[in-house]
Amino acid sequence: MLLCALLRRKGGNPIPPRHLDDFVSLINDLDMTDFGFSGPSFTWSNHKIGEANIRERLDRVIANVEWLDIFPMACVSHIATSSSDHVALVLHMTGVVDSGLKPFRFHDMWSKDVSCEGVIENCWSHPFLGSPSFILNSKFKLLRTSLRTWNREVFGNIFTQIK
Repeated sequence: MLLCALLRRKGGNPIPPRHLDDFVSLINDLDMTDFGFSGPSFTWSNHKIGEANIRERLDRVIANVEWLDIFPMACVSHIATSSSDHVALVLHMTGVVDSGLKPFRFHDMWSKDVSCEGVIENCWSHPFLGSPSFILNSKFKLLRTSLRTWNREVFGNIFTQIK
């Protein structure tokens, strides 16, 4: 999915996916996420006319899970300018929310603990009545709550431990 987002281009020769392999690997290794955006789809244009026109989404904002947890309300806008061949990227910091639940993230380290599988199996086998989508949603909600509780009991606050 990340590779498809990186290849956003209109016009010109197609970009061979192998040219982006190192960048995609780096983004995945660092556990980074593309913010997405609102506004024009492309961040660069060669400003040529007709078939020679090429537009691409070259510029983007990425962040890691810890940053997204601290700034869950942040979003990005693309603002067209007449003075550059790139659009401006504006990162809106609409506030730090430290009350309420943080967005749920599954951490890879959990899968390395043998008791994690039991938590998942227990939630998945829990019976719910309703439509298939209601049942699936209910199981995901139960799993999210159970994994958060399990994480606190097994790992505690890892950020405090790291400090």
